[in-house]
Amino acid sequence: MKQMIRIGIIVLIALVILAFWLFMPEPAVSPDELGSFPLEPLAVQAMDNVQESLVRMESPVRLAIPSVGLYSNVRTAQAIGNEWQFFTEAASFWENSSAPGEGGNIVLYAHREGLFGNLYEVKIGDSLIVGTQSGSFRYTISSFRVVSPEQLEVFAPTDEEQLTLLTCTNPDDADRLVIIARPSSSFGDLL
Repeated sequence: MKQMIRIGIIVLIALVILAFWLFMPEPAVSPDELGSFPLEPLAVQAMDNVQESLVRMESPVRLAIPSVGLYSNVRTAQAIGNEWQFFTEAASFWENSSAPGEGGNIVLYAHREGLFGNLYEVKIGDSLIVGTQSGSFRYTISSFRVVSPEQLEVFAPTDEEQLTLLTCTNPDDADRLVIIARPSSSFGDLL
């Protein structure tokens, strides 16, 4: 009985730590990094065909894939030509992709040598969580594939919401591992 209580306490502590990590404020950007962080794009939303207001969609700030022990901060990044912005301490959220909950294609990427090193261990059906400053979104991995760097359709907008995770693969980084996750819509999807 005492062992069951100890296990329960350990599980409770782990859940509190995970909750704290998911809702912890995003670290401040240093002045020398400020030039690489553009303002988030603004979306214009029509209201009653009379007036328009500016709506700022929330970018992701956390990524958690508990099944493979992947927990990372996320920072907004840009790509200019063939130059993609990467961070050593955070996964990158491509600024031209959709925001969680907005619908469309949400693109997150990181180097396989670092943050996404164990991404190849995920399985179809694994759950993941993307956190924003005001809440979290749950997704279920539905597919994965390996593509060449020239296959840019993985960045294309989609009609339905999906989360696209990308990282390099192979010893020479010649290809890209692409993992697609869909929003979890039922209790069964969350298990």
